[in-house]
Amino acid sequence: MMRPSRALWLLVAVAVAATLGGCAAASKPDGGEGPVPSHRLIVEPRDGYQPVYDFISEASRTVDMTMYQLSDAKAQDALKAAAKRGVKVRVLLDSDPQGGGGPAQNGPAYSDLTSGGVEVRWAWSGTLWHQKSLVRDGDSALVMTCNLYAPYYPIMRDYAVVVDSAATARGMQATFEHDWNETSSPPSPG
Repeated sequence: MMRPSRALWLLVAVAVAATLGGCAAASKPDGGEGPVPSHRLIVEPRDGYQPVYDFISEASRTVDMTMYQLSDAKAQDALKAAAKRGVKVRVLLDSDPQGGGGPAQNGPAYSDLTSGGVEVRWAWSGTLWHQKSLVRDGDSALVMTCNLYAPYYPIMRDYAVVVDSAATARGMQATFEHDWNETSSPPSPG
C-alpha cells in the first residue's frame, strides 16, 4: 500500500484551510460589512491571565463584568485604570455565600473597585451566581470557566474564550443590562 507523501498532505491542508477561510468570510451572520466574527481560546494555567488583563485594558468605552469570585489585584487594577481613563466600568458580583462567593469572598474586591471609580453591585441573593464574563465596548466578549481568583491560578485547569462578535456581545449585553437593573429577583426561565 502506497503512503501519501508529505507534499500531498501539505497540499490537502492548504486546500482545506483556504476552503474554510472562504466559508468563514462568506457566511458572516449579519451579511453586513466589517470583521468576520472570531474567537480565541485561552487555556489555563498554560496561557496565564495576561490576556484577560489585556482584554480589559483595550476597552475604549465600556466594560461590564459579571463574576462569581473576584480576588485578583491585576484584574482589579485593570478595571480601575479603565475607569480612570473614562471607560464606563460596571461589575456585578455574586452575593450568595452558600457557594463560595458572597460578601465575605467578594467584599474586599467590592470595596477596592468602588474606591477606584468602578460601579459595583451585588447580584440578588438566594441564587448561586456562577457566571464569569465580560463584555467590552459592545462588540467583544470574554466567557470563562475560571473565576478571577488569583490563589487558584496555579492549580486550576480552566478555559476562557475571547469572542469578537458584535451579535454575541449584544446578546450578553442585554442579559447584563437586565441583571444590573434587576438585582432584587432571580432570572426567570422564560
